Amino acid sequence: MKLATNAPAHWPTIAVAAWDTVKTWNNAEPVAIALDRDFVAAGTPCPILLYGSRLHDEGVLEVPIQVTDKGQKYCVFLYPSGAADSAEAFATTRQFIESDGSSRAVYYAPEPLGDAAPRNPYGPFRTRYIALFEDAVPAGEYAMWWATPGDSDFATSRTFQLLDAFYRACDSIETFVLADVLQALGKGRGPRTALPDDSNRIAMYGPGEQLLIFGASSKGLRIFFPVHSTDPHYRERLWKHVVEYARRFKSNLELAGGALDPNPDRRGFVVVVVDSRFVATFAADAADGTIRSTAYPVHDVVTPSRWTIPALRRREDGLERFPRDTFTHGFKDREG
Repeated sequence: MKLATNAPAHWPTIAVAAWDTVKTWNNAEPVAIALDRDFVAAGTPCPILLYGSRLHDEGVLEVPIQVTDKGQKYCVFLYPSGAADSAEAFATTRQFIESDGSSRAVYYAPEPLGDAAPRNPYGPFRTRYIALFEDAVPAGEYAMWWATPGDSDFATSRTFQLLDAFYRACDSIETFVLADVLQALGKGRGPRTALPDDSNRIAMYGPGEQLLIFGASSKGLRIFFPVHSTDPHYRERLWKHVVEYARRFKSNLELAGGALDPNPDRRGFVVVVVDSRFVATFAADAADGTIRSTAYPVHDVVTPSRWTIPALRRREDGLERFPRDTFTHGFKDREG
């Protein structure tokens, strides 16, 4: 079967023996193999990435194949047919992908796609949209939030509200969420994983191949972003969708009659505003790419003595209350 496409004219023609019209994601590998084979045969090999994603305000857009050809990035989408719903989905997809001016959208389908009005192609965040980052972590500063023009006060920021919602949603399911993330990163050990006593951090790709650091310790779960290379809109989008993921996870677990985390495994919820610019920051070492702390998590923070705490906000709601000396004495969680 010869596939219809809007790919550049110099790209190879793709023909396949069969086309999965139910789970079009399954077509990604044979199409990518055919593209790679023919690019190489033509003497113009191109980097090809399978199973990517892009983050949007309304959800996550799955990108089955990404091709970089002569410096131009192409996001390749696969559709079951040339029907109107496929054309509508691609119209929205193309509009979003090409809005940044740096990427182009390409489709493959059994029949050509016609012009159509856009419709929502986005889905909810799932942990299948993360992947292990296996290289050395780039040197730099990483944080859960940082000040930007128009968003200089953490306590009144949108991110504060999202972190508040995240920890509320994760209360009583942190061991499940940790296990789900580790499973997606190839380090899973079952449906539940107890939070470690010491802080563990794992570098990973988020939607859009964005470098993130996932952290887990006895104090809870965290996500850190490279401060100087992350668009704050991306940060807020990801927190928004992670909150929705945690709420959905808890709801599904409760509907299924699953047992929530027992009280000894529950961490409660505390947010401490540590600094006017950064919350929960640390740095990656320039020499070896290892992650070394320079500050402390927004969830149950233990602060370096040179810092002050301009605002301490407790969220009780029946959750565990942490003693104040957790925050002001001992620095028992200090790392690095």
